[in-house]
Amino acid sequence: MEIVRKANLCFNCLGCHRVSQCRSKARCRHCRGKHHSSLCETTASKDQGNTGKKATAPSVKQNNSQDDSTASLTVSVPSKPPGTDLLPGSTSCLLKTAIAEVRSGPNRCKAQILFDDGAQRSFITQQLADSLKVDSCKRQRICISAFGGEAIPKELQSTSIAIQTNDGGEVPISVLVVLKIAAPLQNAVPLPGNQYTHLHGLQLAHPVGSDNKFEITLLVGADFYWNLVQDKIIRGNGPTAVESKIGYLLSGPHSPSDTKASVSMFHASVMQCNEPTFWGTEQLGTSVDTQSLLSSTQQPTSFINCSVHRDSDGSYIVGFPWNTNHPPLPSNRGVCEKRARSLARKLAQTPELLKMYGAIITDQLSRGFIEKVKEADVPQNCHFIPHHAVKKDSATTSVRIVYNCSCRLSPNHPSLNDCLVVGPPFLIDMVTLLLRFRTYKYALTTDIEKAFLHVQLAEEDCNYTHFLWLSELDNPNSDLTIFRFRVILFGSVSSPFMLHTALRHHLTTETSTTASDILTNLYVDNIVSGCTNEMSAVDYYIEAQELMSKANFNLRSWDSNSPNLMTKANHDQVADTNTAVNVLGLLWNTASDTLSLMPKSLQTSQTTQPTKRTVLQDLSKIFDPLGTLTPVIISSKLFMQQL
Repeated sequence: MEIVRKANLCFNCLGCHRVSQCRSKARCRHCRGKHHSSLCETTASKDQGNTGKKATAPSVKQNNSQDDSTASLTVSVPSKPPGTDLLPGSTSCLLKTAIAEVRSGPNRCKAQILFDDGAQRSFITQQLADSLKVDSCKRQRICISAFGGEAIPKELQSTSIAIQTNDGGEVPISVLVVLKIAAPLQNAVPLPGNQYTHLHGLQLAHPVGSDNKFEITLLVGADFYWNLVQDKIIRGNGPTAVESKIGYLLSGPHSPSDTKASVSMFHASVMQCNEPTFWGTEQLGTSVDTQSLLSSTQQPTSFINCSVHRDSDGSYIVGFPWNTNHPPLPSNRGVCEKRARSLARKLAQTPELLKMYGAIITDQLSRGFIEKVKEADVPQNCHFIPHHAVKKDSATTSVRIVYNCSCRLSPNHPSLNDCLVVGPPFLIDMVTLLLRFRTYKYALTTDIEKAFLHVQLAEEDCNYTHFLWLSELDNPNSDLTIFRFRVILFGSVSSPFMLHTALRHHLTTETSTTASDILTNLYVDNIVSGCTNEMSAVDYYIEAQELMSKANFNLRSWDSNSPNLMTKANHDQVADTNTAVNVLGLLWNTASDTLSLMPKSLQTSQTTQPTKRTVLQDLSKIFDPLGTLTPVIISSKLFMQQL
């Protein structure tokens, strides 16, 4: 508490701000107060009050060391009652510990060693490293997963030491330097008396002693475990002895001589850090993406049994790809009613936004994308979907309605997305698409207007897409009307797969070169392609419009550096009027035929102290799929790694 107060940290999240300014919703796990669980005075007073009392039942206490490379679990158990046999669970277990001499250069000293084949790496404490005056080696950035915890990225110093063996030799090992490995163990080695006759005459790696507290200064993990541990094992009534090059290691249960024993578990799992994602742009063309090797000729229906057929007007009808044996969806109408009312009140604060939101629903209703449902026609225990508005910086759609198909009635109930299959990824690599786009003399882009809403949903699946909205679109207090979808809704995890299934089915049934080109250069609902001459570009435009209209898809927002194509598109009123257009996140100036990055301004504050999170947020604002800014931002990424 005193340390937090002196450092002017937040008592709730330990951040660099006052508790009154804390935005974290987390509360103390013990008393639900607005302070960190480690600062709770309630548990501290309880622990002090229980000190000295005899334990009547096993109690579990978690010990978190200063370093996250390991975790220990201490279990206090009662002593053996007088005059009774040994009770199950009242024994103590020894871990493989040893005391041996270690060396680094000319410097030698004793190390207290724990052998743990559950750890993927070996560790040494900073104190022992300082005593040995180890040579400074390179630093390694790894992710350490502790017992019961999540992976935590750390940058640790690595070095090499040697362990002295009983025959006068040495075993070199590589270790990572940490501040502390674990809390002291209660690992008293028993005297090999009459009870442990199988231990007589053995040279133990951990000498018998009265001091049962063992401070680990060196942890030998699975990377060097078998360089020291040998094959001979001696079993008996008590702990098992395993031969090693520094003596026999004892492990297993034995009768405790104290009134309280300690059981500790250690596990350190070292995983690769997520640096490939952080540096992915710098590796373009040097690594192979296995997902991109998926054959473009494979039908999506070969992966998931998703029904696809055509309606009489040519449009496609696709069913939900349901998980096998998924749990039944519960009725969540009450939750959706509350969210609809809350959304209406929020949008009413900006009347223009409420009007625009209602206009979208009215437009969808008039175009047959959704339909009204009478109260009497609503199935019993019907599942509803809440929705919300998302502002979009787009010339065609400024506000988008997103349906939350992940909404659960409770943590124990499934959502619609839990019951659906996501489907395999069929997206073409964006870098490949952009590079191919720049090879054409006359490039062109277009997108499918409301692509998801032009693929019909199978009738048997429509009852899972009910939602609620105002009966009077400009009155937030009006009654709620029930709607349901007749098409693929935006928000389902399987919607991209269902859309691509319909598009792929349509384009593979056509034999024209334009259909093949669209399938090759399609990114969700955007077509990014080009031609070698203007006549071919105009022909491409005409054929693409006719081809997609057969399935009731409308291509809009055409852009090209071909004047003839743009004249034709303007005449048909499907041209994009902007000079600089968005092409997969990049700005394309059709007049100069140049690509540029989206301008992003970094907002700095003189009052707020920058943190590692804010630095990463600002760095992530730069969307550069082609890596053109790598020489500029690489210094920022290196700075981020050093934080």
